Amino acid sequence: MKKIVLLSLAATAAFGATAQSKLDLSASMLVNRAMQAETLSRSGEHHVSLPSPVSADDKVAVVVTFAPGEDAAVLEERGYEVLTTRDDMAIVRMSVAEMQAAAALSQIKNITLGTEARKLLYQAKTYTGVTTIHEGGAEVGGKAYDGTGVIVGLMDGGLDINHPNFLNADGTPRASRLFVITGNTGTVSTYDTPSRIAGYTTDDSNDTHGTHVLGCMAGSFSEPFTQVAFLNRLGRNQIKTNFYDASTDYRGAATGADIAACCGTTEGTNILLAAEKIYSYAKSQGKPAVMNISLGHNYGPHDGTDANSRYLESIGKDMIICVSAGNEGSDPISIHKDFTASDNQVKTFPSAVATANGIVDIWGADNSIYKVTFQIINKNTGDVAWSYTVDRNLNSTNDQSTMAIITSSTYTVPYYIHSEAFDKAFGTQAAVFISSNVDANNNRYNVQMQFQTQGGNNGFLPAIVVEGAAGKSVDLFCAGNLAFYNNSIPGFTAGNATNSINGIATAKNIIAVGAYVNAVKIPTLSGLGSYRGIEVGEIAPFSSYGTSFDGRVLPHVAGPGQAMLSSLSSYYTSKLSANDETITQATGRVEKSVNRQTRNYYWGEMSGTSMSSPFVAGVIALWLQADPSLTYDDVLNTIKYTSTTDAFTQAAPHRFGAGRINALAGLKHVLNPAGVADIAIEASDFVVTPTFGRGFEIFAAGASGVRSELYSMNGMLVASASASGDTAVLDAETATPGIYILRSTTESGRTDSRKVVLK
Repeated sequence: MKKIVLLSLAATAAFGATAQSKLDLSASMLVNRAMQAETLSRSGEHHVSLPSPVSADDKVAVVVTFAPGEDAAVLEERGYEVLTTRDDMAIVRMSVAEMQAAAALSQIKNITLGTEARKLLYQAKTYTGVTTIHEGGAEVGGKAYDGTGVIVGLMDGGLDINHPNFLNADGTPRASRLFVITGNTGTVSTYDTPSRIAGYTTDDSNDTHGTHVLGCMAGSFSEPFTQVAFLNRLGRNQIKTNFYDASTDYRGAATGADIAACCGTTEGTNILLAAEKIYSYAKSQGKPAVMNISLGHNYGPHDGTDANSRYLESIGKDMIICVSAGNEGSDPISIHKDFTASDNQVKTFPSAVATANGIVDIWGADNSIYKVTFQIINKNTGDVAWSYTVDRNLNSTNDQSTMAIITSSTYTVPYYIHSEAFDKAFGTQAAVFISSNVDANNNRYNVQMQFQTQGGNNGFLPAIVVEGAAGKSVDLFCAGNLAFYNNSIPGFTAGNATNSINGIATAKNIIAVGAYVNAVKIPTLSGLGSYRGIEVGEIAPFSSYGTSFDGRVLPHVAGPGQAMLSSLSSYYTSKLSANDETITQATGRVEKSVNRQTRNYYWGEMSGTSMSSPFVAGVIALWLQADPSLTYDDVLNTIKYTSTTDAFTQAAPHRFGAGRINALAGLKHVLNPAGVADIAIEASDFVVTPTFGRGFEIFAAGASGVRSELYSMNGMLVASASASGDTAVLDAETATPGIYILRSTTESGRTDSRKVVLK
């Protein structure tokens, strides 16, 4: 017998629906579960309930967005702990109970829990020109560039900050700051002296991701050490001891940059706090900075409007931020559906088996309500064994329900939803949470489903059906261990990777980085490793891509990310046996005394946009050394105009962006801005008229063709336009306010150069 009751206001300690609507769905679910547990504990009744992730009094760090004209003072004067502020947002440490009170304030627009992100140099430096830059070749004026004077930072986990790859020649740390951020309370531990940093071990001895990522960006170890080399002449490997030369250079891109690293756990607001710490430190030192984020998730609106994206967008105005595109470029984790009168639903399975753990995030194009149904399907017959439908905004101001909790009958809380079919399909410990809302940041209808199902080979599968009105559309995204399948059942739709782009990478003012294949053979201690079925120069099969809801094609560029050799955490490798795959596939080892202990330090291969993004960040650090005034727009335009294109990039422009990063061409562009040095500002017969918005109409009487180019005062090309006839229209909407040089030419050779102002 089934019992269907929605979690109601009475069960959440009279938490008002108006306040509830200001919480994003992740925060809403957290609040509901915590208050549910609080209500049950006070009732005196005994029920078996699902555990709450936090108690009502536990503090968590959230992003608060204020109503127009309001700021953090409204919370500070009420005793809330404001950690940092930016634009109309603040990161605030508060309990679930305090979230309720804050959400009830008219001065508060939205409260966001934050997102939990997952961790997503062999040949790379040669292909991109970094080797020439490090050597100070004639092409860059004979001066070597290594990132000196630039701060590079990251937020990651599994960081061994005292790996020899990050030490000075005298054994002291290159890192001048280390920030450790763990848990979801927003607590930051700062290490700000060489001795304190030298005494730090690692945030996670079971991981090496951060050590490898930082090595790709800024590793600098160049002493002789044991290395594996592949001898083409003999067709085999040779292990060389006490060896070093440029041909086996495992250093990163910005070998001389100052390191300000953040490590710890990646839930909630930790990435935002890390970005603030890196930027604040760089600002205090008067240096430019570039940060890498090789972390990600695949849920969220993918439009840059969520609070986390807007926070990164704001920091991106002050500091260059690179974000990995994601490693789901071959995975069926997204579905887009345009509804018609005759085809108004999409049906899919979030798993190929009964066990499903993760999130399905469903977004409409506007605030129109659509119907979402959870189903249990008999995979042998295709029949529906049971279903439950949400067809309204559960967090609306007029609705007295906030979340549907479907569980097995083991749990006895009265307002849980039970079904014998659910027990039969998924066992005794399963649950599905469903909530819906019109998002306060973008006015789009959102339904989130959190799956915790189990089940063996019993013939049942969890399924989702979304129905909408003709002319409307919907996007479905997976996170966790889920993907979309049709399971060979008629009427059901499999997912695809066409919108597999990392949700964090859809923020504006960041550089989204994909990965291309930079090597297919890797010399290892156990022999020559190789990747089959791919070619050097093509897009890496795993590299994610997509188009944001507001039409931006991502990633912006691709960096080397297949078979990257970089440093491994010694705390991680020390736990491994000699025949472990990580050790046997290592390509280098050095024995050194660090922290008064003699340890083995390894270099090994990893692949992913987690590797390509920090490498690109390191390249940008080289450009910033040449011109510390470079802005986000300057960097993006340098990437746009200097990246390498060929048959591979032309075959998949939606996955490469501008192409493959070309560090050398980019540095030459920064050092020698095209045509600006010899520009003379003088009068002419050209007529330049500002257009509606931010652009110019350039008229040259009698011309058969006109080309106009807009340059920043430091010589960066920021916009261009060409037209046949006597008039060109140049769009400068993406340029930042300031003074620019507008240069125009006609096909007959007439030229005009003048200063223009964009407001």
